[in-house]
Amino acid sequence: MSPNLANDHPIKVAIVGSGLAGLTTAYLLARAPRIQVEIFEVASSPSLDSASITLKDARDDSLHRVDLPMRSFAGGYYENLRRLYDHIGVKYTEQQFLFSFARANSTPSIPEKVGLYSSGVGKKDTFAEDSHDTTYFHHPSNLVHFPSRPTGTPLTQHVTRCIYLLLNYIYFTLCVFFFPPRESDDLGQYLERIWLPALFCESYLLPLLSAVSTCSHKSLLAAPATDVVGYKRLTHRKRHLSVLGGVSEAQGRLLEACERTGRVKLWVARKVVSVKLAEGGNGVEVCWAGVDDAQGGGFLDADSVADSKRFDQVVLATPPNVVGKVYHKLRSEMSDIPTTQVTSVVVQPRETGGRTNRFSVVKADAAAGKPHWELSTRVIMAQNGRGLEEENITLRTNFRTGWTEAAHRIPCGATVTTCPLDRDSTNESHDVIRQVTFTRVLRTVGSRRVVNRLFKPRRNLARNHEEEHKDQKRRGLMDADEAMDKHPWHNGDDGVYLVGGWCWDGMVLLEGCVVSALRVAREFGVDVPWE
Repeated sequence: MSPNLANDHPIKVAIVGSGLAGLTTAYLLARAPRIQVEIFEVASSPSLDSASITLKDARDDSLHRVDLPMRSFAGGYYENLRRLYDHIGVKYTEQQFLFSFARANSTPSIPEKVGLYSSGVGKKDTFAEDSHDTTYFHHPSNLVHFPSRPTGTPLTQHVTRCIYLLLNYIYFTLCVFFFPPRESDDLGQYLERIWLPALFCESYLLPLLSAVSTCSHKSLLAAPATDVVGYKRLTHRKRHLSVLGGVSEAQGRLLEACERTGRVKLWVARKVVSVKLAEGGNGVEVCWAGVDDAQGGGFLDADSVADSKRFDQVVLATPPNVVGKVYHKLRSEMSDIPTTQVTSVVVQPRETGGRTNRFSVVKADAAAGKPHWELSTRVIMAQNGRGLEEENITLRTNFRTGWTEAAHRIPCGATVTTCPLDRDSTNESHDVIRQVTFTRVLRTVGSRRVVNRLFKPRRNLARNHEEEHKDQKRRGLMDADEAMDKHPWHNGDDGVYLVGGWCWDGMVLLEGCVVSALRVAREFGVDVPWE
């Protein structure tokens, strides 16, 4: 139920999670004078930028901010994110990428077979025939220049390949705009229905999209076709954008804005273990325990819950697997939304005859006493005053298993690799500067139905419930009393709201974080300043 802002009673709101969705929600709600917000974060710092690092180059003592995971975005699809950045004063600029497609000759330690439109199952990829971890195509973002010829590729083969890819790309784009998928189509079914050649899908389309989604080809093919088609429509011919100073700039400005209101408290190292309706139905009880980072995230008090508090409303800004654990009422629904763990590593540059440990991690600007976001902004803004140069991302695919790793070579020389294929060698490598694991929410046609039902507008929800109950009573499946009790949970029921990149009908990206935060603000009757 939406809170009543008409009376003078202050509204206490708990937000579990401090990613982009949690911080944006806190910022918007705190604009209302009567709303008091408390944010609970299990880590020792806000999670939006907690995995990112600042590197110090031993050659010249220069500093470089590295976002983990990479946070670039594209115009068109991220309109609400862009408006948020404009409102809080986050600067961003155009960023060109060169995507290099390569075939891996090694076998990753991922024992997962692939299905439709996943290369390498008993056949060769003619784009990289007999290759040994060799690049077979370079694709500049938005085709700002003609694709350069990979080393070792004959000119005739390169020109033929470019023509083939161009024709397939034009055909795919026409299908996206003029042949929409059915609501029940997953991506694999849609690609099959439009007769898009498998070679184009396997060697080009799936590696590129899986790098955006940070998932396997199999998971991507099981995703709703509407997600990919919608993403392609809105990003077609749009620029890639990158935040100056990294995502720490956005986190810092959101925290500053929250602090200025005087109505937001941030509690770190507190793990929320349960969210439930308070006794008597008056509010929501949040129970948490302290976390000891020094002991690998264990409880400070392992025997009992440290504390609990009653709030008027609670916003869960966490992945669905966490929602199901802390809010038992949604355990069944959350089990239908798949998640996976994704690894990102930052690796030292490979240099012949040079020092192997060129970069080190800077914890903080000790001299000036500045937090990470101020440090990175000062450094990156100075370095990039002349504009951002084209950056290379190598999409290295193992076609037998259907996994693509994205190796992003950042301007300072280090490489950020997401979904590394050679996991065992990566774990043992002395060149790894930082390794992090984060939860990726996957999308399926079934999970899309679950999410859309949870967030369906209430006016449509009531009508659907009434029609469903009438039908069930007519068929004798339940009596009138049972029909009254059979109301599936909807976002906001019992004073509990969900926000996050997965809480909307689209790809699980940062735009979903902002869209879901805006939804909660409107439910509370809070004006959105940039609308």
